This record gives sequence, C-alpha cells and structure tokens, in this order.
Amino acid sequence: MTKKRFPNNWATAEILKQYMKNHRRHAVWTGRMKSRAERLQKSNPNVADDDQPDHEDQDDDMEPDNGADA
Repeated sequence: MTKKRFPNNWATAEILKQYMKNHRRHAVWTGRMKSRAERLQKSNPNVADDDQPDHEDQDDDMEPDNGADA
C-alpha cells in the first residue's frame, strides 16, 4: 500500500468504520448494548420511535394550480 494509491489513508478509515459497525451490531445482537432507537429514546424522551415527523396535520385538499380556470 502506497500513499499515492491510498491518499489520506481512506482505505484504513473504511476498514475502521466497518469494524466499528460490526462491533456495535454484535453488541446489540448479544444484548450488551441497546439499539440505536432505544439509546436515542432514553437520551431524548420527546423523540418518537420512528423519528419521522407527523404529516397528518397538513391539508389533503392542496392541489397544484395548473393555470386552467374553468
């Protein structure tokens, strides 16, 4: 491996990211660590489980105006 082929050690960084992802996944699977959703919920109780905003409040009758007045 040369610096010319792998500038800024990007390959090493990718290997490290993959290792940490697998390490956390295994820890969650064995029960040593809570899942990401459970950890986020504990740190911020106002966050919903799905982390998706509710769009039920928006008006459903909003249609784009195509410029044709009849």
